[in-house]
Parts: sequence; C-alpha cells; structure tokens
Amino acid sequence: MKLRSLTILAAGFLSMVIMVVTPQTASAQAIEKPDIKMALGWTFIASQAMYIYGVEKGFFKEEGLNVTVDRGSGSAAAVQRVASGTYQFGYADLGTLTRHNAENRSRTVLAVYVAEDDSPLALFSLQGKGITKPKDIEGKRIGVSQFDGARQMLPVLAHANKIDLSRLTLKTVDSQLREIMLARGEVDVITGFTISSINQLTSLKQQFVVMRYKDFGVDGFGQALIVSPEFAQKNPNTVRAFVRALNRSIKAMIENPKEALASLKTRDSLVDLDGEARRLELLLGQLILTPHVVKNGLSSPDPKRLAAVIDSVLQTTDNKAPLPVASVYTDRFLPPVSERMPPAWHH
Repeated sequence: MKLRSLTILAAGFLSMVIMVVTPQTASAQAIEKPDIKMALGWTFIASQAMYIYGVEKGFFKEEGLNVTVDRGSGSAAAVQRVASGTYQFGYADLGTLTRHNAENRSRTVLAVYVAEDDSPLALFSLQGKGITKPKDIEGKRIGVSQFDGARQMLPVLAHANKIDLSRLTLKTVDSQLREIMLARGEVDVITGFTISSINQLTSLKQQFVVMRYKDFGVDGFGQALIVSPEFAQKNPNTVRAFVRALNRSIKAMIENPKEALASLKTRDSLVDLDGEARRLELLLGQLILTPHVVKNGLSSPDPKRLAAVIDSVLQTTDNKAPLPVASVYTDRFLPPVSERMPPAWHH
C-alpha cells in the first residue's frame, strides 16, 4: 500500500511539474538577452502603438523580455541605430532597409516581421497648384525630412516616373513642420506618409492632393521589425520571443484599438487620441489588414512581390549587384501561420 501511495504521489508531482513548465516559461528560460532596446520609426503615435501597448500589457515581459522603447526620427535613423548595434531592434520602412543594405553590404540589417503589407509613402501638394502627378514636381520646391522613408525612396519614384531630381529644390525641414510649410506656401510639395500627412493637412483645414508612390509605379511594403543579422544569429530565442510578443500585440491592437491608443498616454500625456484614432483607422485599413494579410496571415509577404520591390530599389543605387530576398527579410523567427491570422476588426 505504501509503495502504491508513493507511486501515485510521484505521478501527481510529475504532472504538476509538466503543467508548470509551459512552452512560454521554457522559452523565457532560453532567452539569450532579456534586456532589449527598441528604436521606433517615429514618435509615440498610432503607427508605433503596438510596441508601447505590448509593453504595457505585459506581452514582452511574459516572453522573458525587459523592453525599453525609445521614440524614433525616421526609418533611416532606425536602420542606423540597429546597424551600429546601439539598439537590438528597430522599426523601419522596408524600402529604406533595402536601400541601406544595397549601399552597405558589410553592415546590413534584416527584417524579421513585416507589420505593414502595403506602403504609406506619398507626395502631397495643395489643390490648385497644378501638381497632380509626380512628374509635375520638376522645378518645384519640395519639403523633406532627412531620415523619412518617403525621402529615402524619392529616387525610386523619380526613376519610375522619369523625374529629373536635379530640377528639384529640396528643403530639408523638421518632420513636424512639413505640412505647416506646405500650408503656408513655403514649399510646393512634401514627402510624407498617408497615415501622418493626411491627418495633419486635414487638421490644418487644407484641400490637398495625395500622390501615393504605389499608384505611380513604386510598389512597396511599409514598416517592419528589424535586427542585425549578427544579433539574430547569436540570439535566435530572443528574436523569436520578441516576434511572438509583437504578433500578439498587433492582434490585440486590432481587437482593442481604443485600449491600444490609450497606452500612448503613458509616453506622451498630450497625445490627441481622437486624431490618433483616425490615424489608426488608416493604418489598419490600408496597410496592415490588406486582403493578402486577411487571407494569408500577418507578416506573410509575397516572395515574388518582395523580390520585385528589392529590384526597383536596386535600380537607383550605386551598387546594383543582386540582393537576395533572404538578405532583406526572413520568416524563420515567425510563429505558425495559425497564430498570425488576424482577428476581426470592428470599425
């Protein structure tokens, strides 16, 4: 009887151990680098909310990660921060990443999760200025932000539309001032993001023209989570854990947009939640929940389309040697497709 009791007791203890050591706990134990610095692509706005929301909800902590999220100043700056090793992760426009990799073959960065399946890059002008297509910007004053993705990809747009860039007068300005300068007539056109500039120009009560790059021969993806190849190789469990938390956060943001936006207040108490709600509507409707994503899951970029985007960027760089898709994006750190299917978006 005693032996039978001990056997039952041991079996019960073993089942308790099995229950306690969940996959989540096991992954946390295997994390190579728990303390992480993350560089956003922009300021604390709706397009970056999934990271702040994920931290506030504890998604990253539950993966064994202690994540510090810092505001950004453009895709090019985020790429530089990751390439230099100052930050382990960044958030950047995929076209800007591709351009960097083409021009810096020994110091590349790698996208491990493509959050935006479509591109927000665009030119903006005011109605009545005679600028309705990219070719019309020749001879005009154009306001740009130095590290902005739309500025970085302007040569690709110019190549696709036979625009002579030497005929442009570029004015490099603070990203917060572009729309104001356009409204004041200090520039004729600006580069920007649909999810940012549309909001700004609307609030300034302007009638404006939007020229999306994608409508004028420049297909592209939007922002993606990036790491250095060296970091990914040395810390694969850390990257997988971060990607899992990000994926979970984006899905939660789709289900609970108001709660996700409210998390921005923890970083910027002055954030305009009504304005950010409009931005989030554009982000989800145009860039994240595309028909392709709804059918195939989050971060499921079509390989042929991705290869074509890379080739279009290469045409405007000094180093035109082929750039394999695998050197720009990898899916090896993703959770299963079943975990990446987006929830229903009620809007």
